[in-house]
Amino acid sequence: MTTTPSLPARRRPFSWRAFVSLLVAITFIVLAVTGIGLYATPPGRIANWSNWTLAGLTKANWQAVHMVFGFLFVVAGAFHVFFNWRVLLHYLRSRVQAGIPRWRELALATATGLALVIASIAELPPVSAVADLREQLANSWSTSSAEPPIPHAELLTVEKAAALVSIPVQTALNRLSAAGYRVEPSATLESLASQRGVTPRDVYTALAASAAPTPKTLAAAGGPGMGWKTLRQIAEETGMPVEAAVARLRAGGLDASPDEPLRDIAKRHGRHAPEIAALLARDQEGAVTR
Repeated sequence: MTTTPSLPARRRPFSWRAFVSLLVAITFIVLAVTGIGLYATPPGRIANWSNWTLAGLTKANWQAVHMVFGFLFVVAGAFHVFFNWRVLLHYLRSRVQAGIPRWRELALATATGLALVIASIAELPPVSAVADLREQLANSWSTSSAEPPIPHAELLTVEKAAALVSIPVQTALNRLSAAGYRVEPSATLESLASQRGVTPRDVYTALAASAAPTPKTLAAAGGPGMGWKTLRQIAEETGMPVEAAVARLRAGGLDASPDEPLRDIAKRHGRHAPEIAALLARDQEGAVTR
C-alpha cells in the first residue's frame, strides 16, 4: 500500500487586523496593571527620596510604562476602528434596520459619562471616594523617616543641602568624602546616591551627620498631601506652637481642633486646604518677622 506524501502547510499571511486587535488587548491589560500599581504608590517626594520600588520598578518606571502604553492604546484603537470600520457600520445598520437602535442605552451611557466627569471635577460622593482612597493610600507611606526635609530634596546640590542644615559647605564635602563619595559642591544628592547604589536619604544623612534638624517652612512641610495632615502635625513640622496655629485660624473665622486634618477643616468651611495653609503661612511669617 502506497501513501501519498503530505504537502507542506502553507504559511498564512500576516494579518495586520489580528495584530492590531491583539495589541489593543495587550495594551489594555498593561494599562490596567500599571494603573492599579500607580494608584497605591507613595507621593513622588517620598518615592524619590527612598528609591521606592514595586516589582523592581521605581515610580518613574511605572509612570513611564503607563504613559507609553496609554499613547499606544489610543493609536492602536484608531487602527482597530480603521481595519474594522465595515464591520462596525454593518452592525450599526443592522441595528437600525431591525428597529433596535438602542437610543435609550446610548442616552444612559452618555449621561453616566457626563455625570462621572462632573462629579470628579466637583469632588462629589461617591465618586470622590475613589480620589480620597488614593490620597489616603499615598499618604500612608508618609512617616518622619520617609519624608524628605523639603519636597524633592534629592535635587538639592551639596551646597544647598549644607545651607539647609546650617553647616559650612566644606564640612559637608568632608563628611561625604569620608563616606566614600566623589563629591563637589554642585553635585546633587540624587547623583551622589547613584554612585553608591544608595538612596538620596542615605547621602543626606551622611552629609547632615549630627546636625540639629531645622524646622521646615510651611511650604516645605505641606507640599502634596498636606490636606491629610492634622493641624498638630503641620505645627510640629514647622516649629509653630499648636495653640498659635489654632488661634490664627480662629482669627480668620475658622474653627479647628489640633487633631483635625486640614482637608476636613477646609471642607467644613467651604474652602480648600491651600487657603488654610495660606492663613497658617502668614502667621508663621509674621512670627519669624517679629
